[in-house]
Amino acid sequence: LVDGADETKMVKIMNAEIAAMKSRHEVNHGILTAWIDIAPAMGMIGTLIGLVVMLGNMSDPKAIGPAMAVALLTTLYGAFFANVFFGPIRTKLEGYTAYEIFYRGVVLEGLRNIARGESPRNIQDVLASNLPSKQQEKLAAA
Repeated sequence: LVDGADETKMVKIMNAEIAAMKSRHEVNHGILTAWIDIAPAMGMIGTLIGLVVMLGNMSDPKAIGPAMAVALLTTLYGAFFANVFFGPIRTKLEGYTAYEIFYRGVVLEGLRNIARGESPRNIQDVLASNLPSKQQEKLAAA
């Protein structure tokens, strides 16, 4: 903008950057989604292995307990990793992505207003409208 760059070109570049960032983040979201789907399946595989071992040792009552424990624990581990580990990480990353897209959109709006020659006070008011009301009050008091 300082060197007289075209607003349309700037908007295209910024939108391309936002799209590229979103695409990069979606790859990571996809990986975590896959792990959310895979973890319970792995737990069920462990459960089946534990049950096979348990059924293979029906003649030895002392071996039934540990095999049943493996069967139940692997189910628990699969559910745990899917819902307590991978799920919250994915949710947090999705929140970061949404925030970054919003932030870049606000920056883009500010740059567009600068390119149009808007007054600094008007730009501040437009950008402040994106803030929560408490932050708007602090900004107005400053």
